[in-house]
Amino acid sequence: MKKKIRMYFIHKNIHSLDAALEYMNLDRNEYEYVWTEENPDYLFVSEHIYLKRKIKRQFEKLVGKNTIIIYYAGECIAPDLNLFDYAVVFDRNLRDGDRITRLPAMYFHKASVFEKENPVKTIDEAQKLYDEKKEFCNFLYSNSKAHPMRDQLFYALSKYKWVDSLGGHLRNVTDIASKLGTYDWAAGGIGIKSHYRFSIASENAKYEGYVTEKLLTSLQAHTVPIYWGDPGVKEEFNEKAFIYVNDCANLEEVIKKVQYVEENRDIWCKMIMEPWQTDEQIKKQEKQMDEYHAFIENIFDQNIEDASRKPQGTYPEEYRKWYKQGFFMGIKEFIYRVGRKMQKHS
Repeated sequence: MKKKIRMYFIHKNIHSLDAALEYMNLDRNEYEYVWTEENPDYLFVSEHIYLKRKIKRQFEKLVGKNTIIIYYAGECIAPDLNLFDYAVVFDRNLRDGDRITRLPAMYFHKASVFEKENPVKTIDEAQKLYDEKKEFCNFLYSNSKAHPMRDQLFYALSKYKWVDSLGGHLRNVTDIASKLGTYDWAAGGIGIKSHYRFSIASENAKYEGYVTEKLLTSLQAHTVPIYWGDPGVKEEFNEKAFIYVNDCANLEEVIKKVQYVEENRDIWCKMIMEPWQTDEQIKKQEKQMDEYHAFIENIFDQNIEDASRKPQGTYPEEYRKWYKQGFFMGIKEFIYRVGRKMQKHS
């Protein structure tokens, strides 16, 4: 008989059990899952508890109860283990007994959308792609608040050759309909990037292990990614398949590398043929995936009381009370200060 897992996931884009299991790469047949918002035994949460007021309030109702809380990072925000029992993180080096694990980037971004292996195997295939790609480089972003390096790359590269900015941020292309074609936005940008020889693949932050779809979509569109972000990306992806900005002393060096590849067709084709991951990286990734599933099973297979990992006692409890009251205390403090100022000037 399968163990019943009463669970819920607080996340702005997850509203059903099927969506949660797909997002977490979990097999529906392993356990008898029950989706319940009312006092779940296992509560999964994302960084949106910090960023969205409505979601924060959802979470606050369950803080301090016996619910096992698992933080599931979708952005590069480190877990607060005073609030969470467990955490799935980006950081490859973060450890805390059985409380933390990492989901490899290739799995985090869904095998159903992203291929795991580069299908371009021959020089003829690579040269055909080169001939088909009439555009130089793309920049596809809507977030204007990312790390400054992202925009700096765009402006520096634009001095060498025109870069198409296709997203809401810094858009300089008025008609993108011809590039969109039958593009499915859920695929993460592969279709629209496929028209280009290069892609600026910059994360919104520099953080250990934080590799997002920016790199994957650029690789699978068969462009050469100009990548900035994760300091350890070469542990997980083949460095011969992309230009790694973090390794360059300055932007001038980055532009020289791009220029060298752009002006040498054979070099571009060689990079496009490179496997996205080495055999060693694939083996390491599979091992991490096994560890991730063992991590989840360890949580579910224990009794609820035994699975608890949050610290207990005076100060942890005071901290959690402070967290729950933080928003309302902030409003009270604001009202108090406004009142003092009015008294002072009256």
